[in-house]
Amino acid sequence: MRRPCDVLWKTLAFALTISLVAACSGLFPPSPGSIPTSERIAAFNRLPTPPFERPIEIRWNAHLVPYVLAETDRDGAFALGLVHAHLRLGQMEVLKRIALGRVSEMAGPFTTDIDAAIRAIGFGRAAPEILRRMPPETRAWLDAYVAGINFYKSATDARPPEVSALGIDEEPWTAEDTLALGRLGGADFTWIVLPELLELRATPNWGTVWEQLAEQGGESRLPNSGAATTESRANRLAVLLRRTARLGSNSLAVAPARSATGGALIANDPHLGLQLPNAWLMAGLQTPSYKAVGMMVPGLPVFAFGRTPCLAWGGTNLHGWNTDLVDLANLPTPLQHEVHDIGVRLWFDVEARNRRSDHGPVVSDVALFEFPPDQTYAARWIGHLPSDEMTALLELLEAPNGRDLSKTFEPFAVPAQNIVYADCEGNIGHLVATWLPDRPAAFPQDIVVDAETSRRHWQRILTSRDLPSIENPEAGYIVSANDRAFETPPTRIGLSFSPKQRAERLGELVEARDRVELSDLGAIQEDVYSAAAHTLAQLIIASAPATAGLISDLASWQGSYDADSRGALVYEAVLFHLASGAFEAAGRGAELALWQETGHLDIKAAESLRSLTDARRRELVAASLAAAARDIGADEVWGDRHRLANQHILGLVPILGAGYRIGDLPKAGGRETVMKSGDELEIERHSPGFGSHARHVSDLGNPDANFFILLGGQDGWFGSHAFDDQIPLWNTGASIQLPLSLKAIQEQFPIASRFPTR
Repeated sequence: MRRPCDVLWKTLAFALTISLVAACSGLFPPSPGSIPTSERIAAFNRLPTPPFERPIEIRWNAHLVPYVLAETDRDGAFALGLVHAHLRLGQMEVLKRIALGRVSEMAGPFTTDIDAAIRAIGFGRAAPEILRRMPPETRAWLDAYVAGINFYKSATDARPPEVSALGIDEEPWTAEDTLALGRLGGADFTWIVLPELLELRATPNWGTVWEQLAEQGGESRLPNSGAATTESRANRLAVLLRRTARLGSNSLAVAPARSATGGALIANDPHLGLQLPNAWLMAGLQTPSYKAVGMMVPGLPVFAFGRTPCLAWGGTNLHGWNTDLVDLANLPTPLQHEVHDIGVRLWFDVEARNRRSDHGPVVSDVALFEFPPDQTYAARWIGHLPSDEMTALLELLEAPNGRDLSKTFEPFAVPAQNIVYADCEGNIGHLVATWLPDRPAAFPQDIVVDAETSRRHWQRILTSRDLPSIENPEAGYIVSANDRAFETPPTRIGLSFSPKQRAERLGELVEARDRVELSDLGAIQEDVYSAAAHTLAQLIIASAPATAGLISDLASWQGSYDADSRGALVYEAVLFHLASGAFEAAGRGAELALWQETGHLDIKAAESLRSLTDARRRELVAASLAAAARDIGADEVWGDRHRLANQHILGLVPILGAGYRIGDLPKAGGRETVMKSGDELEIERHSPGFGSHARHVSDLGNPDANFFILLGGQDGWFGSHAFDDQIPLWNTGASIQLPLSLKAIQEQFPIASRFPTR
């Protein structure tokens, strides 16, 4: 039950070591915190006057959060491009190259197979048609944003450390780059689990395993890249997608009847890869058409979640089934051939080839995926269709309330999202925002579908207007945590969902309060109790010898993964040794590849233990307690082993990356707590790679009561004080106010960058 070696990240670390050696300017990063916020703002103010249509003001707070105040929409979008580039240009350039399958241009010859796989998938494949169909207003907004990025790049020679260390060449940013970046974030959840499913499909146990999933109705979370049980090549791409795609999250909306303030309340907590710079960027914006505060993805000119004067929204990954794996056997239509030229840093360029069908790219041609040679499969992905998420998210900013959001999100396809909202009229709601083929709602017979069946299902694509929604439920609140929320959808929404544990816990925490205060939402987001772990701990205690070591620590544990918890560490150490033995003894060893290190591990391990004889159960528990006692020190607690790594992504590099590492801190949270922290079952000292890393709460009764926080900081420039200055705030439950009224903006954002027209 060891945590597997992350093949991809070790490969990239090795490649980055070579790259850093070759780039002397990247070897000597500034000291952590040595660049004050004032200097970073001064550098921004030294830009030559941009081509604004009207005078513009960009205000900043002490944490380097920008607030754009523009007299025209075009100027607002241009200014967003400027501030995104100033704060996160290095991150944007890296993510763009990942989205376009150009990793080897940065990392060298060790990642060409990843590039070949990404090129075959084609995150940017739909971009030309999306741009052709895009409404003029959206295209003008996007073009102005891109122009802002390129003006910044041309106006200053200053470049973040990623550019020199990774040998990133200068080139203009394009609208196609932005769309490809958006598609990367919209990667299908089923891709993450596909390597494990295909491996199991080739075994005699496949029928039993698939029946287990069907019996759960998808109420499980399949293994993800952070918890891969093998080090197969296919898992390398899964690791990368886990770090970059939007795959988790919690969201909660409270109706005025349950609110202490009289207004509807909302709380959002996205789950993504835990790395610095953070995947999100905080910002405020006011133009003639748009007034909003919230979180943006660097490289995209829209708000992913946040607040307008009328509406606040967030979401969680739907775990939607947006891809068919199509068996092309006996397909009469000839396949098209594609050739991709892959640039390789410090090595010879290579050529990758794959085929394409009317059902999508032939992914079985891609060596990384390790399909048997006699199989020909295509990936038919919704993300290859010309949807228009940008228009949907811009129209969202103009929505007067939440009642028509199903129509607003009609052009939105990926990433498949549960959208949770609250509005100033007191409405709360939950809708499904994605495109899905019109498949039967029943659980499918297999993960592979024949070409004719796929063609039939894809003749009609369902949108948010066809999919389920909830408005103003009787309970007075809505929770979403990647669980299956709708029992009778018109189509099969997903193959695998998170267990309801996090969603149920959110509901319990709301129900425990007569009236919910805004401050309560922050406390709810920090909750680290796991009901499944606590239940299994009680079973372990009941099955243990009375004199067993560690048993008193486990008996006093209340199920919370606090950083200073002795019981959480003891429980994880015992489960580390117990899980595999329990599954094997129960004759369910084949299932362990599905359930281990996932949200269902504790539940399934308890099922396995209960199925054993009393004697066998006591034997396994005693042995696991003894092994755990050898593994952990007498005074150690959860935070001694479970650590928050505070480092730039270049800190992954052995030896030479030491200058990009600031240190690590004790980390609260567990595999399936509301404040999620990691997916793997790990007992050695480790840093979780996935979990809660941003928070938002708003009171819809007060336009200025909007509070956000990042696990990290605003500035992607290593050495900046704002690179990680929000971590202390995060650890104490504090947050940063992003108001909507002009007076409050001026008070909270006292530093002004002013640019006249040319």
